[in-house]
Amino acid sequence: MLCETLIMHYDSFTETLAQAQSWKTPITIDLERHYAGREGEMLDLFEEPLVVIDPVDRGRNLAASISTRRLWEFVAAARAFLIKPSRNFFTARKVPPLSIARFRQEMQRRGWNLLAMELGPVDAVVDVLWSQLYKTERALRNLLRQEGFNVTRSASWSNEKDLNVIVFELESMILPPVRKHLGPQVVRSQASQLFLRKHLSEGRRISGPWVDDDRWAVGQLRENTDAIQLLRSRIRDGGRHVGVASKIAPVLKRRHRILAGSALTDFYRRNRDAAEFITRFLKGRPTWLG
Repeated sequence: MLCETLIMHYDSFTETLAQAQSWKTPITIDLERHYAGREGEMLDLFEEPLVVIDPVDRGRNLAASISTRRLWEFVAAARAFLIKPSRNFFTARKVPPLSIARFRQEMQRRGWNLLAMELGPVDAVVDVLWSQLYKTERALRNLLRQEGFNVTRSASWSNEKDLNVIVFELESMILPPVRKHLGPQVVRSQASQLFLRKHLSEGRRISGPWVDDDRWAVGQLRENTDAIQLLRSRIRDGGRHVGVASKIAPVLKRRHRILAGSALTDFYRRNRDAAEFITRFLKGRPTWLG
């Protein structure tokens, strides 16, 4: 229904692709003008990057399951198709999962810096399920980054029945115990005094404060140095306080598994569909690129 609504809005398939090349988020399409004159209300109701209002249900976004990544993959694919049309854009090319031996080799080559979160069934219809997964992936990716972990990539997958997976590739699963925290510029007198007052008595301070070029800085002990332990501690109660989606939080609270190393290898061996998803993730490029 999403494709049909887009084509009806832009009058043809090729014009849809042509218009997609100049999209800027948030993109809103309201074919039946349910929110005419109230576009702000529509943006308050729907937080996805692409909002296509269901012509027969004003409270439903047909594009709720489209993540930011998928949206811009579509824009890139539209651009490539218009340059060189091919049937390859319309056929889902199967990616056979790597053998266990090849998977281990790939993990070794990457330093085993891949972790996955395995979730059970989520009580949501399919399009809501995907939007909830994407929101949770985004929240946990932001959490990891805020704590100093460099997340190279992340992705979500579901068999739309009883298994959901979110994966993160990190530059490192373990961080050094000390981090440098930069404060205000020395020229900012009041902000400098507040920084010094706070950090001279701060319990995690291990060195400083000192002047780093033109700014104050302090060395701090990290609260979390292990990515797995960080996730475990923050989602034990469902993770709503870190942005986990409302329908995912009770699933996390009830039961989840964070997988890395041998546990991830075992999961990969036992779940062929998930193994295909992880293989595509490791390859890291859309199939239409060849």
